[in-house]
Amino acid sequence: MRAILNRALLLCSIVQLLSAKSLAQEKQDPFVTQIGEVEVISLSDGVVPTDAFKLLKEEHSGQIDSLLYKSKVENPVNIQVNAFLILLRNKKILVDAGAGDFLNMDSAGKLVESLRMAGYQPKDITDILLTHVHADHSGGLSIDNKIVFPNALIHLNELEYNYYTDTKNLEGMKEMERAFFLKEQVILDLYKDRIKTFKGSKTIFPGIKTVPLVGHTPGHTAYLLKSSANKILFWGDMVHIKEIQFVLPNLDDYYDMDMEKGRRQRQKVYKALTRKKTTIAAAHIKFPGMGKLRESKNRYEWIPIE
Repeated sequence: MRAILNRALLLCSIVQLLSAKSLAQEKQDPFVTQIGEVEVISLSDGVVPTDAFKLLKEEHSGQIDSLLYKSKVENPVNIQVNAFLILLRNKKILVDAGAGDFLNMDSAGKLVESLRMAGYQPKDITDILLTHVHADHSGGLSIDNKIVFPNALIHLNELEYNYYTDTKNLEGMKEMERAFFLKEQVILDLYKDRIKTFKGSKTIFPGIKTVPLVGHTPGHTAYLLKSSANKILFWGDMVHIKEIQFVLPNLDDYYDMDMEKGRRQRQKVYKALTRKKTTIAAAHIKFPGMGKLRESKNRYEWIPIE
């Protein structure tokens, strides 16, 4: 319950920030990389301004302020929103769908534009892998309450789908949280005949496996792509502000619906990925959001892809 209330307060603060400041962003050219024999394209959806002191624990405000200062990052932090296009044989697979017009801001909802800059149209997308149903990942499935990707099959963890389609979960929610939840339900309902759920860890395409990382949401899931000897993990919301969370991975993240599980997942995944030669595709790291982690003195360093 505490996580739900805190997320509602944070969502309110984001809306206030957006109403106070317009953040029109320049166009961002798509970034193309090769993972074995598979082409992966990073697509920018824009940024979401967020108050770092409300996202993370305010009792650590001194440390947070110091880390932001050292990193030359201003608060509110413009958190990047990335989606990724996988070109796999005859499939064109999106990982997440950006915010669309869900958040009603100038700074985000640019995925379709980025997709077209990469040479593709929404109708070309055959499949969409949702890491979870939060607005900045599922909102772009619809614009003006209309389907954006008419030929796409939506893949989603069954736990996530069940949570967001159960109206009983509205009980106890604050007004803003309730509004977001209901809008997310509407989006899922638009695609109800084209949603394919999965359970646990499962191979859903040749070389693509689901990796449940629950905690952030009930069915939060990463996707691992393997091709030849190369791997890339599309890890969803395992980090929001890398300048802070890679240094202080034990901080609670108020977007996590289960903060304890979310914190444990971050610590576990960060450490595991430093031991493997796995590229990370991050939804909320500066575009193109691809790189690797390196551990140093109980903290982590982001090494961007070249």
